[in-house]
Amino acid sequence: LPIAYAADVLGQRVVTAAILGSFGVLTALLAYLVKVNALLLAYGGLAGTLVGSFMALLGPLMAETVDRCYMPKVTTVAFSALGTGFMGGPAIAGRIYDSYGSLDWSFLLAGAATVAGCVVLLLTPHIVARSKQRAETILTGEEGGESFHIVSESGDGHAEQFRHQ
Repeated sequence: LPIAYAADVLGQRVVTAAILGSFGVLTALLAYLVKVNALLLAYGGLAGTLVGSFMALLGPLMAETVDRCYMPKVTTVAFSALGTGFMGGPAIAGRIYDSYGSLDWSFLLAGAATVAGCVVLLLTPHIVARSKQRAETILTGEEGGESFHIVSESGDGHAEQFRHQ
């Protein structure tokens, strides 16, 4: 409930980035937290809360970021990336353990990747705005001596053109 209130007040993107960043920092610190059982127990409870909150905010955040027609594709990519990390992470951690004799570097790597995801999440609105601006620039141009401009584009990729004589 406090996280939902914070998302309403501060915005979903900021709260989701804060959750993701906190989880990344906690994961990086996990190498040191595992040495004390009470800290490991606290990490488990806090990490579970953070992951649950992140998953709850992911859908509305994607709906805020992308057009509705792209939601199935974006959702597929997001959950595929999440699943890839869950499936590939233990193998990478095992390889790191075999190389260094400790899981410390695997926790640091996982935490750094999560914090990097937080940075990408915060930069996404700027990237999307720039991409839309670039697409508008490309779609405005000259065709056979007549200038044209795309007025609207439907979800199926068809566009209406407005021509100037």
